[in-house]
Amino acid sequence: MPAAELSEWHAQWTVPAEWQNQRRINHDDFSLLFSAVEHKAWVTQIEKYLDTAAINDPAPHLLNCRFGEWLKGEGKLSYAEHPSFSNLLNLHEDIHSMGQSVCDRFNRGENDAAREQLPELNTQVDIMFGCLRDLLQSNSHSER
Repeated sequence: MPAAELSEWHAQWTVPAEWQNQRRINHDDFSLLFSAVEHKAWVTQIEKYLDTAAINDPAPHLLNCRFGEWLKGEGKLSYAEHPSFSNLLNLHEDIHSMGQSVCDRFNRGENDAAREQLPELNTQVDIMFGCLRDLLQSNSHSER
């Protein structure tokens, strides 16, 4: 958009209706969101590894998983009773296992089998984000 049109656009812009009813995310949970986003970036890194890896390149790993640390600590303290929390625990473990499985298969030369797991891995990450959204928008969250 040309700079000259910005003022007029700003004057006419309104917040979309679907945004108006969203709960604000507690500032303390921003680091949680960032760490969850790391998982999506990790899956993208795995996809790139399958496309570009040389024979001796190391498989991508998600080191020092902040989300896992949150799940074991603050998350457990704050959300252990929420139904989505146990789902998050299982999904998180599954995502790490599946990501490692994709890389292991690729490293054994099972390229097609490794690639066939990628859609399921992406789906698991998307489900994890849905559970996370449920947690952050829950009534128990807003009362803590």
